[in-house]
Amino acid sequence: MKFKLLTAALFAAIGNHALYSQNTWNIKYTFDDHFQNRYTSFIDENKGFVVAFTNDGKGAIKYTSDGGTTWTEIFKQNNVSFAPSITLLDENNIWAYQGQNIYKTTNNGTTWTVSTISNSLGYLKRLVYSSPTEGIMTTSTAKYKTTDGGQNWVVQKIFSPDDFELNSSGRSIDPTTGSGYGIAGIDLYQTNDYGNTWTKIFTLPDRPTAQSRRFSSINYKGYATGEYFYGASVGYDGATYIKSSNDTWQRLTGNFFNFVATAAFPGDLFMGYAERKVYNMKTQAVLYNLPGNNYINNIISVGNIGYAVGGNQFYKYSNLSLATKETQETRSFKIYTQNNSIIVSLPSAHGVISVYDMKGAIIKSGIIIKKGETKTIDMNPGVYIVTIRGEQKDYSQKVQIK
Repeated sequence: MKFKLLTAALFAAIGNHALYSQNTWNIKYTFDDHFQNRYTSFIDENKGFVVAFTNDGKGAIKYTSDGGTTWTEIFKQNNVSFAPSITLLDENNIWAYQGQNIYKTTNNGTTWTVSTISNSLGYLKRLVYSSPTEGIMTTSTAKYKTTDGGQNWVVQKIFSPDDFELNSSGRSIDPTTGSGYGIAGIDLYQTNDYGNTWTKIFTLPDRPTAQSRRFSSINYKGYATGEYFYGASVGYDGATYIKSSNDTWQRLTGNFFNFVATAAFPGDLFMGYAERKVYNMKTQAVLYNLPGNNYINNIISVGNIGYAVGGNQFYKYSNLSLATKETQETRSFKIYTQNNSIIVSLPSAHGVISVYDMKGAIIKSGIIIKKGETKTIDMNPGVYIVTIRGEQKDYSQKVQIK
């Protein structure tokens, strides 16, 4: 069904339906000095940032090292037109950019240096650093590269008017493999080299009565959302596409408003936000009702943990417990660690095991476990999410190998 124009943006996330079936979104923190939290970014499940407008009309960045329990302001600039964008390597090496100014810190915001990009290089649109010295800058005219921390920029590519990198409104790339997707208007693109080259692979189908259409978001795990506009009196309608096993893009049925996808949790649950509710995109069940007139601007995920911001609120989503060397049991499965291995036992069912890192990237998949069998999966030290896709139910457990 179509819906009328909304004042808030629409957002979505992907989660694991086995352990996220309960309502576990909660307001984690209220910023008394913020009037609008724009977006959030997390390095791991504890270290993260919120970018916002403060009550005195300035763009600011705040940092947490404890998962959002406490926050410290590390950046504030007097620019009421827009909040800064950020790119980061870790909690210390951060770049914030507003307009033509690039601010850099190497000590978590204790001190900042600033450089200004000449207007002759074009309007600054995007900045990404891969090391403290190497970065890529996209402007309204070209793509530039630095190898000296931003002191000098060398042209890598001059954009043509129809260039994807100039016109793109979103991209999502697997940090492990370099494969991913991007969107520009009605077209979907693919990259296999961390975004150095892009190939158009799909176009959002037209609808006879739609005045316009566009892709609204993309996720590298193979989820894309689009929206159709039917006029001010009718509003928008949405479409969500998923990449099938044969690399074709197929529309999910039953969408009743448009979604904007965010990062993926392990598993196959989608979440969408609209009209002060968080929905299961596939079943359309309401997972969370925002209190009062609150709204959400941005949802992200790190592993099985979800974070969202909107208004002056910060929300967190989680109900996983940590398994170390002690066995964790949930009905018909066991997952625990032993030495440098993950041990999985499935006494009463068959299943398929997958292992993800805390950024949601898949480490191992397709490990078949039979009824009554125990599997030993050798792993390096770290924190992982283990999922079991069972015959009747899916399971998930966070584990740590020290």
